[in-house]
Amino acid sequence: MNNDSRGLLMKAEQAREQGDFRKSLELLADAVVAAFEENKEEKLVDALSSQALVYRHLFEKTKAKNYLVLAKHSSMAAIELARQNNDPTLLSIALYNLGKVLESIGENDEALKNYKEALSQTVDRPAMMAEMKTRLAVLEYKNGDHTAMGRFETSVEELTNSEDPDNYAKAVWESGAYMHMAEALIDRDKAKAKQLIDEAEKIIASDMRLKLRREQLENLKLKLNPKT
Repeated sequence: MNNDSRGLLMKAEQAREQGDFRKSLELLADAVVAAFEENKEEKLVDALSSQALVYRHLFEKTKAKNYLVLAKHSSMAAIELARQNNDPTLLSIALYNLGKVLESIGENDEALKNYKEALSQTVDRPAMMAEMKTRLAVLEYKNGDHTAMGRFETSVEELTNSEDPDNYAKAVWESGAYMHMAEALIDRDKAKAKQLIDEAEKIIASDMRLKLRREQLENLKLKLNPKT
């Protein structure tokens, strides 16, 4: 069980969230092979989408832009396979991941298109969709649409009030939503940014599994209050 594609994907996610990106990539490579052997095309999409996340984290850690190239093409491959598989949930996740990569690259217009197409899919997971809405609102705000703050706040409330079978994923989504908007506000409204960082910190402090989020939070605090 632990070495089937599903088990390998779970291990890869755990390694990623612990910051062991090399191990995560090794497990994802094994998951790809296992998915082929099991004839489970949907697991290939999961593996490629997860791979894109690992590459984005490696970019954030190293600032090596070629990691974003790898993340972009992993996401694009996941989208192509998801369309072939005709699975709206897989497609939504793959589109969303590509949007995040494009945003990191600075291709905001294309990122917005991907976020909107991700949200147009029929997916029965309200918390996940609410988190996507927060990301869309943050990017719209960064692009100068300050009315997006209201949409962000509505989506965060929707996320908080939504049930999800994976309480760990929900904690990642909630803390991330606050942190993304806080980062967008650092140069515009430090008081509001701090308020959002405090909200994220409460969530992160309540779940010891959020190691990667904890590191990201500390980096965000340094941006808010740079050391002299």
